[in-house]
Amino acid sequence: MKSNIALIGFSYSGKSKIGRELAVLLGREFVDVDEEIEKEQGMDISGIFQEKGEEYFRELEHEKLEQLGKRNNLVISVGGGAPTFKRNVDILKKSCIIIGLKARLELILSRMHNKSSSRPLLSSRSEKEIVQLYEERLPIFSHADILVEVEDLPARENTEKVFKKLNSYLMSGKKSHGKKMNAAGGIRARDL
Repeated sequence: MKSNIALIGFSYSGKSKIGRELAVLLGREFVDVDEEIEKEQGMDISGIFQEKGEEYFRELEHEKLEQLGKRNNLVISVGGGAPTFKRNVDILKKSCIIIGLKARLELILSRMHNKSSSRPLLSSRSEKEIVQLYEERLPIFSHADILVEVEDLPARENTEKVFKKLNSYLMSGKKSHGKKMNAAGGIRARDL
């Protein structure tokens, strides 16, 4: 049974902010895969890439997803590159309802330029290379169970969009999981 919710999307699509708010709304624990790896390794993702390489990081990422896939009732923010590997997608499909956050390229670039980047696959690339990476990864994120267009709105408003789409998805019978309906026919947040 899929008891977890995983948020996937390109860097700066809002996975962590929306994930944290969605977890509060649903009364679930929030886990950011990259943050967990950083804590365990005692360095940021860029440091891991520089000192130990991308392959080492990808192995840590896969191991973390395996661990989380054995747990229940989580909202998980998955690193932007994780769904590019089939073995990671297989784990997510078994244990999670996958929500793809799709942000326009212009919004991604704007957010990227307004923050210092600790994302190793973006910080060393030109804007042209980032556009190419975005276009390569977009189809991967579009294969989620639920796809939500993220806009330049406060995280709370984007979270509400995600919650409504999740509710509709569950009500459609695709993944009903036998959840209780409220008087309006919707899923109560605490029952997800």
